Amino acid sequence: MPFANEETTAEVALLDTIATAEADVAEQIRLLTLRKDELQVELGGVRESLEALYESKSTLAGLRTEAEADAVEAEAEAAEVEAEAAEAGQEQDWPEPSGGDGVPLAADAAAPAATEQPDIVLRCQVFIKGLPVGAVDEPMVVSAVEAAFRAVPAYDAASGPACSRVQLYAGGSYAFLTLREPSLAATATLLPALPLAGCRIPMRRPHGCAHLGSAGAMEVPPADASTLVADADADADADADADAPPATPPIPLATPAPSGCVECEPAERAAPPPPRASLETKLYWALRQARGPKPNNKEVQESLAFFKQAQKLLRRRRVVIDVCGGHGLVGALFVAFGHADEAVVLDKFEPASHRRLCDILAPFWAQRGRTAAGGERAAGADAGAGADADADAGGERIRYVLGDFRDTLPGLLAGLRAPEEAMVVACHACSHLSDSAIDACIEARCDFAVMACCHKDHLTANQMALVAKTLKINVHEAVDVARLGGIVARGFDCRWRTIDAAITPENRILIGLARGGASRTGVLGGGLAVRAARAKRADGNLSQNYAKIHGCKKDPYAAPPADGGGGGGGGGATGAQEPV
Repeated sequence: MPFANEETTAEVALLDTIATAEADVAEQIRLLTLRKDELQVELGGVRESLEALYESKSTLAGLRTEAEADAVEAEAEAAEVEAEAAEAGQEQDWPEPSGGDGVPLAADAAAPAATEQPDIVLRCQVFIKGLPVGAVDEPMVVSAVEAAFRAVPAYDAASGPACSRVQLYAGGSYAFLTLREPSLAATATLLPALPLAGCRIPMRRPHGCAHLGSAGAMEVPPADASTLVADADADADADADADAPPATPPIPLATPAPSGCVECEPAERAAPPPPRASLETKLYWALRQARGPKPNNKEVQESLAFFKQAQKLLRRRRVVIDVCGGHGLVGALFVAFGHADEAVVLDKFEPASHRRLCDILAPFWAQRGRTAAGGERAAGADAGAGADADADAGGERIRYVLGDFRDTLPGLLAGLRAPEEAMVVACHACSHLSDSAIDACIEARCDFAVMACCHKDHLTANQMALVAKTLKINVHEAVDVARLGGIVARGFDCRWRTIDAAITPENRILIGLARGGASRTGVLGGGLAVRAARAKRADGNLSQNYAKIHGCKKDPYAAPPADGGGGGGGGGATGAQEPV
């Protein structure tokens, strides 16, 4: 029996040792987890700061380069204009002013003023727009223009290239071409559209010179419709890449579009951007070159910019709900980039541009599986009547729900299995509608991103206007700052983001993240716990320092720490004051 007692005691001691070791390991794991969360939150802040710094440096460098280039071009153009004007003034043989019978006029009847002489530079210029950004350079344009003029029998190629200067602007989206002589500029307006980077770009007179028209133009033969535009484009690209380009043979071009505008051409005739272009570029040009009705260029740009900022913090979800969506492009972008399986657009009326948008973006839908719950379509949206396969695929990934979103949104959010399944976006929801969307999301604990517009101060008796005036900021900015504070006060984490003000002045995005949920990096919940722990430690340090000022070692009114460990607080509210 003594031997059995000793064995039992040893087992108990061993079990105690194991339990103690397990507790120590669990405590170490807890501390390491907290430290990992702290480091991840700090890393996220550093990453955001680096991104902002990189964007600022890139923007500054671009502005500096553009300003320097504009200054150089302005000086060169001014010098060229002066030289050509002086040369034109010397070469022009102006007749002596005379009356109807050849009798010289009186001395006070002056000769034609120099300002009345034709502006040679403007008469030699043409304008092209709608170029794919970054896909066209000056040699390509010069080669395409030269190839177009070689199809004109009266063109004299021995006198030099037709285009003497190309000035690209706005990232290469449009350009001014200075031709060799005015007759070439007049002829250019009659030539077929230039094949550049898969697009057909017509040449026009610059703004303010449309009255010049095609007066003095050479005779242009009818185009040969059997010749492919792609052949001309390939020849132009080959000439642009060669160090010493050979003489370009005459090539007939295809008949230009009746509208003369790339944006109005049928979608099936508009070639896609270069193969190496990003998905964003392909989407932009697919929308730009498609037939209407469709979102205008400003709406496309602000939707893309809004999506790029919001998707950094809103992780991938099953469904994205586009509030006050109109054409529904914002929700469609989340689906096209694979950040959502399905988009639901909420609005009172469905514009014709929405169905056209689905047809345009159908080839770009991310090839991801969809859940069974996302398969239904809203009432009134006929999925298969007269639509092709691509349109059907697009309709399955985005659906339209008609009605006031203040009635439909709460029901949609309440029907989710969990708030983490969805995210709500609202790009330029007007005035108080942004507040209504925020209220519904906070009530349902659903993440959201809102870029408000048409700000109105209905609740503070015009105090926001007074605040804005005192702080010397716009009242719209003050209202958005107040919204941020209200979102945080109601238990959400809120992030402030902006898009380029050149796209829209109402460029402030409020991104609300439900506390305790997981962000894209998976550390949102831990990060909030770390912030709360830091705030508690700071309060304890403040209490302890204040007690020391008054001659006490500890604050007698500080609450004891929850884990029983040390901290800034004292040992309970006993009222005993220990002198330092």
